[in-house]
Amino acid sequence: MRTRDFRSSTAPFTDIKTGRDNEIAGRTEQGALPRLGYSVAEASQITSISESKLWELIRFGVLRSVKVAGRRIVTHAALTDLLNGEGA
Repeated sequence: MRTRDFRSSTAPFTDIKTGRDNEIAGRTEQGALPRLGYSVAEASQITSISESKLWELIRFGVLRSVKVAGRRIVTHAALTDLLNGEGA
């Protein structure tokens, strides 16, 4: 019988010390902070929404983004709001 190595799992877990879910605690399994922003291409991969549709949503102000050093960054919060139906 094989046992599963939970240390390599990327699934949500409960922090034994705090009893809080890792997503609620805002931390990944390894203790690192989650990413705050993504390129439009990365956001497309994460959400399964095409890049062209994301650019359209940005252009019409439905999806918030910021420009940093010439790059367009979509924040994690903006993606969460979009997917929760809250928009900009």
